[in-house]
Order: sequence, then C-alpha cells, then structure tokens
Amino acid sequence: MKIDSIKLKNIRSYKQEQIEFPQGTLLLSGDIGHGKSSLLMAIEFALFGLRGNQLSGGDLLREGSNKGWVELTFTINNQTITAYRELTRENQYIRQDNGYIKQNTKTELSPTELKAEIFKILGYPMEMVSKRKSLIYRYTVYTPQEEMKKIIEADEETRLDTLRKITGINRYKKIRENIDDVRNHLKKPYNQLEGTTKNLEQKQKQKQEIQEEIEKHKNLEQKQTERKKTLTQKLQKWKQQKQEIQEEIEKLHKLDKKKTEIKNNIKNTKERIKEHEQELQETENRYNKIKQLERPTETSQQTIEEKLNQLQKLKEKCHKKQPDIEKTLNKKIKQKQEIQEEIEKHKDQLKHHQAQKQTIEKNQEKLKQTKSKCPICGNQLNEKHRKKELNKKQQEIQEIQTKTQNQKQKLQQKQQQKQQLEQEINQKTNEIINRINQKTNELQQKNQQLHKYKEKKQQASQLKQTIEQKKQKIQKHKKQIQQNQKQLQKTKQKHQKQQKTKQKNQEVENKIEETRNKLNKTEQKITETKTNIKNKKRELKQLKKEIKDKKTAKQLMKKIQTNKQWLENLKNLSTTIERKYMTKIQMNFNEIFNKWFRMLIEDSDINVHVDQSFAPIIERGKTETEYKRLSGGERTSIALAYRLALNRVINQLVQDIQTKNMIILDEPTDGFSTNQLDKIRDIIDELNMQQIILVSHEPKMESYVDNIIQIQKTNNTSTATTL
Repeated sequence: MKIDSIKLKNIRSYKQEQIEFPQGTLLLSGDIGHGKSSLLMAIEFALFGLRGNQLSGGDLLREGSNKGWVELTFTINNQTITAYRELTRENQYIRQDNGYIKQNTKTELSPTELKAEIFKILGYPMEMVSKRKSLIYRYTVYTPQEEMKKIIEADEETRLDTLRKITGINRYKKIRENIDDVRNHLKKPYNQLEGTTKNLEQKQKQKQEIQEEIEKHKNLEQKQTERKKTLTQKLQKWKQQKQEIQEEIEKLHKLDKKKTEIKNNIKNTKERIKEHEQELQETENRYNKIKQLERPTETSQQTIEEKLNQLQKLKEKCHKKQPDIEKTLNKKIKQKQEIQEEIEKHKDQLKHHQAQKQTIEKNQEKLKQTKSKCPICGNQLNEKHRKKELNKKQQEIQEIQTKTQNQKQKLQQKQQQKQQLEQEINQKTNEIINRINQKTNELQQKNQQLHKYKEKKQQASQLKQTIEQKKQKIQKHKKQIQQNQKQLQKTKQKHQKQQKTKQKNQEVENKIEETRNKLNKTEQKITETKTNIKNKKRELKQLKKEIKDKKTAKQLMKKIQTNKQWLENLKNLSTTIERKYMTKIQMNFNEIFNKWFRMLIEDSDINVHVDQSFAPIIERGKTETEYKRLSGGERTSIALAYRLALNRVINQLVQDIQTKNMIILDEPTDGFSTNQLDKIRDIIDELNMQQIILVSHEPKMESYVDNIIQIQKTNNTSTATTL
C-alpha cells in the first residue's frame, strides 16, 4: 500500500488542504502542535472511521464548523482507490454520515460498510471489523510512540491479550474460555441428573406391584362384563315383549281416537245439517220476496243513458258559452262578440294616437336641439321658423289628445255594455244548467232503480240454484251419519277385546325396571373397575417414564463425564499449541527485537530480550534493570525496536495484508542523542519499504529522507508545504 494524497476540509486545525504523498521516505516536519499528528488521525479516520472515545467526532471536526470531510487516495497492487468520509454537527452531537469508496466505480456506503470494504482491500481479518481499534494497522503501520511505551509497561495479561489479538493467537484463549464455559454449564445438568437417578431399584419394584394389581382388576372386569351381557340379553327380551304390547296399546289408542273421531263427525254433521236447514229457509224467504218485485219503469236502460248523454253535452255547451243552446241566449252571445270587436278597434285607435303623439314629441325635441337645418322640411333653420314649427306640432298634439279622450269614452261605454251582457248571459246559462241538472237527477234515479231491479232478478236465479244445492247437501250429510253410526258400533266391539293388554303391559314394565337396576349396578361396578385399571395404567406409565428417565439420566451422566474429560484434554492441547506457537513467535521476535536495538544502541553492556509474556527484559552486565530506570533515549530505543520487531513479526504471520510496504513512525527519536539520531538513516535503509513516513520536529531528520512536507500553523490554521 502507498498513500498518494489526502484532501481535508474543517478537520482539526485544517480548514481546507490537499497534500500529495510521494513514494520513498517522507518527513512530516513542523513544531509541536502545528498539525502533524492531526494529519495522521485524518488518514486513520478516512480508512477506519470514528473509534468511540479513542477517536471521536469532537476530536476531528474543527471548532465552529458544522461539516467536515476527508478524502484519502492510495494505491494497492497498481490499483488506485479513494476513500471518503464526512462529519456533520447537529446541536451538541457530531455524526458520521455515509461515505464512498471509488475503485473503478464510485459506491456509496454506510460508515460500517465502508470499514468492512477497507478491511477486504487491506487483507485484514474480517472478524476484527467490529472492533473499535484496528490493531493490525496500529501495530504494523502507525503506532504513536507513547502508546507503544504503554504496551511495554502494561501488566502481563493486558500485553498478552493485545498480542494474541494482533497475531490471531487469541483464538486459543477463546477456546479455553469456551471450554470452561461449557464445563461450568455441564455442572448443573450433571447434578440434576445425579438427583434424577436416585431410587431407581425402588421404582422398579413398585412397577411390578402395580402390574399385578392391574391383572387382578382385569379378571374382575371380565366377570362383571359377562354378567352385564346376561342382564342385557334379559333386558332385551323384556323390551321386545313390551314392544309387542306397546303395538297392541297403540292399536287400542288408535281405536279410542277413531271412536272419538266418529262421534265428533256425527255431532259435526248434525250441526252442519241444522245450519244448512236454517240457510235453506232464509234463502227461500229471500227468493219469494224478490219474485214479488215489479219493474220500476217501462223505459229501457239504453234510452235513459242516451238522454243522460244529451243532457251532459248541453251542459258542457252552457259552461263554454257556445251557440245553439237557446235563441235568447244565442242572441246575447252574438251581441257580446260584436261589442268585443268594437272594443278591440277602439284599443287599436288608442295605440295609433299614442304612436303619433310620440313621433311628434320626438320631432319637437329635434327642433329644440337642432341649430342648422330643419329636420322636418330641410330648409335653413332660424328662431322664427323653429317657433312656428313647434307651435304647429303642439296643435297636432292637442288634436291627438282630444281624439284619444273621445276614444277612451267610447271604449268605456262599450266595456260597460259588454259587462252588462256577460251578467245576463251568465244568469241565463245558470238557469238552463239548473234545469239540465234537475232532469239529469231524475233520469239517474230511474236508471239506478232499473239497475237494482235487474240485480235482484239475477239474485233470484242464483238463490234458486243455492236452494237446490242446500237440499242435496242435507241429504248427503244424513247418509254420512248413518255410515258413521255403523262404523262406531264395530270400533266399540274391537275396543272391548283389547282392554286386557294394559294389565299385561304393567307387569312387563316392572320386570324391565328390575332388570335395568341390576344392569346399572353392574355397569357402575365395571366403570369403577375400568377407572381403577386406567388410574393404575396411568400410574404405571408415569412410573415407566420415571424409570426410563432415570436410566437415560444415568447414560447422560456417563456421556457428560466422558465429554468433560475430552474438553479437559482439548483445553490442555490448546494451551500446549498456544505455548509452542508463542514460543516460536517469541524466538523470532527476540531475534528481530535485538537486531533493531543493536542498530540503535551500540553499548554492548546492555542486552535486551522478551520473556514469555513479551515483557522486555533489560540486563546491564549480569544485572536486570527496570525499564523505567533507563534514560529517555534508551526507553525510546527499546520502544522503537519493540515497535519495529512487532511490525516485522505481524507482517510475516498475516500473509494477506496489503500494508507491508509502508510504515508511519511518529516522533521515533524522542530523547535521542545526536549519535542516536544518525542511526535513523540505518533504520530507514534496513526497513527498505515502498513508503516510509516520519513525523518529527527534529531539523536533522530532514537530511535522512527523500521528501519533506513542512507543516505550519498560523492563526489556529495549519497548512502544508512540499519542500
């Protein structure tokens, strides 16, 4: 992996900056607090995102800014990749928004998805994606010098856990922890199974006793079932006899019912005969009465209806004031029509006079308004001519008004005449209508009387038929009574023969009741016996289940014991494998650690190596010295050698990582003497990596590298300059 460039906006002390990273050795130079570490934090953020309290949004987003972003471009296996991440401030909270990764095509991803994609590209183990800190990156590419000193000074368990996670050996510890968890989980079921297996022999003896009791109950049930069968057969026999008797009784009931029906039929028939005789008498009386009726008029009904139609037409003519009603009335109607015509002529004359008057008034108005030519004769208009014409028009208006007044008087006279005639016509018409109504009422009355007479005659014919029908029905009912009386006599004779059946039925019912009671008692005993058998079987089933469970528990106890032993062996095996693997790593680490340390400090009096917990052991001569008693330069040398050894070992162990050819050394010379500073050149040559980034404020370091980026800070804003 090689970092090509980084773009920043509103990240810590950077407002907006773009920095190109060349291949080879590069120094990020600048005073303390100018923004060198901020640049390294931005690179780590672009790759892996925020890391909780270790690298929060508040640590990165510039104060006073609501949005910031980092875009990192790097190359792996000749392929250029760009990673982009963004921060947004909302009130007091800073969130990490979706970013993108550009690799041939641009793909937008969530922060977690982007981190997983970076892990795939860098070849880091995917099981570490969920961890906040990217341990492989921190201990192979970039480790702050102070953080490495903390690992060296940490307690044994913390240091080993960190190294296990980096190298992947933590899986063996996880195996042992899982084995202990499984063994602990097995204790409770084992103790429960042990309690379950108690009283197994006692339960087996109890099972034998219950089986014997069930056999006794079954024999008793068999005897009771045979008795039930015998009683059932007897009961069936008595029921059969009862059925036969019931059939006889049913016949007897039917005879009783039939006898009653016959009696009722005779009674009802007699009542109907009486009713028919009464109806016959009433019908004959009505018939005789109708026969004595006389015709109300000799005039036919058709003639009466024709006269009524003629009167109705005449009445309609009167209402409509039509002619040809009566000579006197006809003459008055004709006079009214003539007067109406004269009234219309007078109205037309009035309209004509009114139109003439309006025309003259319009001409007057034109004469009054016109100043040039006369609108009537066309001559030149002067005041004299205007006055003359106006007087003339005024005389014409007065003549028309006189004519109009005469016409109105004539019109009024004619209207009064018309009104008088209308009153006379209405009076005459009402007199004629009254005579017509009187005549019509007389004819309608005769017509109704004639209609009723015809209806009565028709009723007489129908009554005669009804009289004959009634006589036939009376005769028929009398014959039916005779037949019913004969049938009743025969039914009484049969009824007397079947009277003894009831007494026999009572005897059979007593036998059935006695047998049924015995059968019920037997069935009750059978039910009790079956219940006892069922309860015993249920008890036996439960007991068998308990015995089976106890036997199964015994087998499970043996299996758990075997598995516990197998897990113990597996735990011991994982410890042995881990110990051998860690010993191999320790030997390799010691060789590399000692090599780097010798390059930094040539004093042969000091020897260093790591123990099984990878704690540095420092010996001055033959005396072991504590790390904290060393000088600042010696402590830095040990931390740097430890850091470089860890880098080399991890890169050898993890085959697929793509960050083997680059390293970032942050302030690696803190506390170094002038001679020790010169050793950095040898370190760089020995590393022989594609890209080495050094972070230092030591001016002398500039002579050891191929490229320099100067970081400066003015007014709380950092800028980068390539020298």
